[in-house]
Amino acid sequence: MNNSHVHPVMSAFLGPFLRTVHDNALTDAVDHGLVGSEADEFADRVTSVTAETIEHLERQRDQMLDAGDR
Repeated sequence: MNNSHVHPVMSAFLGPFLRTVHDNALTDAVDHGLVGSEADEFADRVTSVTAETIEHLERQRDQMLDAGDR
């Protein structure tokens, strides 16, 4: 994930947040019967989609802010 455009406070927040998302997704996967690499893949995918969604929302926010400056 490229955090070069993210405010430093947000960047410091994202790492721990995404680790928590991954941990929770792994717990959910195991609770629903996935084991080993299947559980890891599920948690990785949930974390990836979460990170992509955050990046998408940041781009939308930046576009709206840029449009407001015009």
